[in-house]
Amino acid sequence: MVDQENDGAAAVEEAKPPRAVLFELENVAIGGRRIAFEVLGKLFKDKKSKLTPPVFSRFCLDTAPAEFIPGLLDAVDKGRSSPEKFLATFTDQRHATLAGSKAQANSSLKNLLKELSKRGVLLGALTEVTDRDAAKRLETMGISDVGVTVLSLSTDEKLAPTADAWLKLAKTLSASSSACIAIVTSAASAKAAISAGMRCVAIADEFTAFQDFGGADYVAEALDADAVAGILELLESTA
Repeated sequence: MVDQENDGAAAVEEAKPPRAVLFELENVAIGGRRIAFEVLGKLFKDKKSKLTPPVFSRFCLDTAPAEFIPGLLDAVDKGRSSPEKFLATFTDQRHATLAGSKAQANSSLKNLLKELSKRGVLLGALTEVTDRDAAKRLETMGISDVGVTVLSLSTDEKLAPTADAWLKLAKTLSASSSACIAIVTSAASAKAAISAGMRCVAIADEFTAFQDFGGADYVAEALDADAVAGILELLESTA
C-alpha cells in the first residue's frame, strides 16, 4: 500500500527551494576594510600625513574611491597630492595587497561554512579580487573545501556590494533571493541585501560599528560562536 502522507511530505521537501548563505569574502573573512585603511595609511605616511580611523570611516566606507579620494586628500593631506595619481596608486596597491594576502579566514567563519556545507546549504561570496585570483584566495584562506561559489565584482564604482551584485550571486547559485541569507559588514551592504529580498546578518567591524543596521535580521559586533549560532537559527526560518 502506498503511503500517501509520507510521499506528500517528501514532495513538499523536494520542492522547497535550496537555501543559500552569501557573504562579503574579504570583509567577513580577513578584515578587508582594515587592509584598505592600512594601504591608505602607508600612502599618507609616505607623504608625512596621518590617516585616523574616524576620518577613514567618514570618507571611505561605501562610496567609490574616485569619489572619496579628493575629499580625503583635502582633509588629510591638505590638497597637496594629485587626486588622479593618488587614486591610481591606491587602487593598484589595494588590489595587489588583497590578491597577495596570506591571511587565513576567521575560525568562526570556517566552522560556519563547514556546518552549512554539511546541511546542504549553498554557499556564495562576493570578492574584490579578479576571477583569476579567486580560487587561490579561497585556498589561502583555508575555505576551498566547502564549495563556496565566488563572484568577482568591480570595486571601481562602489566599495559596498549593490543589490544587483547580491542578486547576481544568488542567480549564479540558482537560488531564490528569499531563500538567501547575506552576511554583510556595512549599512550600505545591508540595505542592498534587504532591497534584494534577502535575510540579512550584519557583522560590524571597527569602522562600521557606529552605523545603523536597521532592517537586518541579526546584528553582531564580531563573527564569533554566538553569531554563528544566531545565523544557524535564522537559517531554520528561511524559506
